[in-house]
Amino acid sequence: MTASVMAQPNPWLEHLQPLQLPEPISNWPLASGGWLVLGFIGLGLLWQAGRLWRQWLANGYRRAAGQRLDELQQLLGQSGAASQPSARLLALRELPQLLRRTALASTGQPADPAVIRLQGPAWWAWLDQSMGQAYQQQPFQRQLGPLLDQLAWAPDAQLLLLSGPQLDPLIHGLRQWTRRHISQVPLPMEEPPCCN
Repeated sequence: MTASVMAQPNPWLEHLQPLQLPEPISNWPLASGGWLVLGFIGLGLLWQAGRLWRQWLANGYRRAAGQRLDELQQLLGQSGAASQPSARLLALRELPQLLRRTALASTGQPADPAVIRLQGPAWWAWLDQSMGQAYQQQPFQRQLGPLLDQLAWAPDAQLLLLSGPQLDPLIHGLRQWTRRHISQVPLPMEEPPCCN
């Protein structure tokens, strides 16, 4: 008897309809909060792009100095440069000038008299200070500064005796300074002219 009861369909179940689920909630069009979030994200991306663009423009002098340093290094490294001492001499004399021009560009004032007046140990200290606190080696005060002065002021015959291994640390130091210096470094305090 139990098998016959199970075989008969239940009349109440035949009248049931399948459940009709509502349509899934669409993600589009966005609610006003979604538009607000997208607007803030868009503004943030525009601000970041503008910041990167300004930074790229501000570092143009670094790229130009690095490119000129590459050209001078190539000129000084050529084996034919020994046969053209005048070209080698001009390249050697340009190294300290390139550093000074780059330093002037980093201050934001192309003719900043405070940077122009710095010489000797004060100039070397400013160069080392502009590398930041993370760079404690002080390459200009310890080694490169006197060589820079030699390139600027030594007689031509003495400069032509400088070899590649003597110039390699200087070119490396100039390249590091060009890449890593902090723009608009405060200048050292100067004493009034009456107190010198």
